Amino acid sequence: MASPYIGVPNVGYSGSWTVDGNDRLRDVDPNVTVYDEESTPFMSYLSMTKGRLRPTRQTEFEWYENQYDQGVFQIDAGFAGGSPTEVVTINNPAVIRGAGYVEDKGEQMFIVTDVANRTSTTCDITCALLPAGNILAVVGPVKLSSIGNLLIENGAFLDPVGTTPRRLTNTISKTDSSIAVTAEEAISPNYWGSKWERDREMSIQQFRKDMERNLLRSKYSITLDFTQTSDNGTRTGTLRTTRGLLNTIQTNRVGYLGTLNEATLDKYLRTGVWPTKYSGSAIKLSFWGPDAMNAINSDLKQKIRILELGRQNYGFDLAMYTTFGNRRILIALEQEFYDIPSLQAGIVTVDPKNVYLRQYGANLMEVIDTSLQYVHGKSASMVAMYGMEARWEMSHSMLLQTTI
Repeated sequence: MASPYIGVPNVGYSGSWTVDGNDRLRDVDPNVTVYDEESTPFMSYLSMTKGRLRPTRQTEFEWYENQYDQGVFQIDAGFAGGSPTEVVTINNPAVIRGAGYVEDKGEQMFIVTDVANRTSTTCDITCALLPAGNILAVVGPVKLSSIGNLLIENGAFLDPVGTTPRRLTNTISKTDSSIAVTAEEAISPNYWGSKWERDREMSIQQFRKDMERNLLRSKYSITLDFTQTSDNGTRTGTLRTTRGLLNTIQTNRVGYLGTLNEATLDKYLRTGVWPTKYSGSAIKLSFWGPDAMNAINSDLKQKIRILELGRQNYGFDLAMYTTFGNRRILIALEQEFYDIPSLQAGIVTVDPKNVYLRQYGANLMEVIDTSLQYVHGKSASMVAMYGMEARWEMSHSMLLQTTI
């Protein structure tokens, strides 16, 4: 039988030092487990921050998401004007009698007196001007801001208006990797330790990076009766892959041309990260490509800007960029964006309150010693079963170089 677990990996630091301007080799103790958390910041954040790692009882998990209306709607044709009431088409099917609106151009206030011709996305409404008078002509498109429902004295209560929660689904991806060396290789010296110790640590580091890429880029999929063939035989079963962060963010994407500068960053923060009052927390966590990090660092050197370095948040060092209204964006370099051209100079921003890592089984990641007695060799297996849950799509956003 296989030996018990070696244990669940702990994240630590590796370091080097410089003497008289010359780099020296590191002396790595083979008994010390070394992991580079900076190379997998997204996974480190999700797995190390209290409340971000949640167990799930089945390989397919689901949750309800309910994003309330922003309260601002549109009338494409505008108002013809000249009468106390007018029938217009609004892009909101949930309007009821008594709903109040203010339009953005003339700042006229209306009450809805009748609703007709509902579709899944629009309805025709009769607007009456308040205070009473003739409606002024307004060229479309016109934005209407909701001001709630208006009731007359002793009037009937209006029909309720609500939204139906959407059920979102994701799956647990099961990943596995193994490593084996001969008995002679296991004791051979390598970097002042054994080759077995070093190979095992390097494999765990690579496994963490594979998990990071999966959490960032994978696409949701459940494939039944999938056949997988290997040297150990053929198996047929259900293949599940989790939905990654980049595939979760479908609508809140912003593109730019040229070199990233502070003006472009601030525009992205205003229109992408905090576009509306419903876009989430005042503090966001962002993952940057190397070109984006280098460009904004060069731009900020030309001026005085509130940029705090070296904050210890979520278990690793972060820079903090402060913008309008004391909103703050925490910055981490994402090494797994290096091979995506649009993200090398891009940014992915998440709301820390609305993103979670799901685990299935005893631990998020397990390292199992699979070495057998009386066999000349040593082997280990790394196993992980996990998925990502990102609620409230408008809370997360992407900035990509070039247009989308």
